[in-house]
Amino acid sequence: MAERARALVSFTREALCFGGRHSLFSWNQTGIAANLSWKKSIEDYAKKSTLEVQECVRKATFLGKWFQKTGDAATVMAILGVRP
Repeated sequence: MAERARALVSFTREALCFGGRHSLFSWNQTGIAANLSWKKSIEDYAKKSTLEVQECVRKATFLGKWFQKTGDAATVMAILGVRP
């Protein structure tokens, strides 16, 4: 898992930069908060997209909800087996 996490660093960095530039989320004292005004636009886009894109959106939504309920980032990383 740690090797996979390292391989995804550049993609994650780019995604965070993209999301920040386009106001998809905002930072607060507890972490990242989604900008819910984008939800409808993303849902509309996904409906018009390929099945692969729709599946990615569905899985990302599930993962985001799961992470949100799991707790802080340290807990999530520990569950995934990522250690400092």
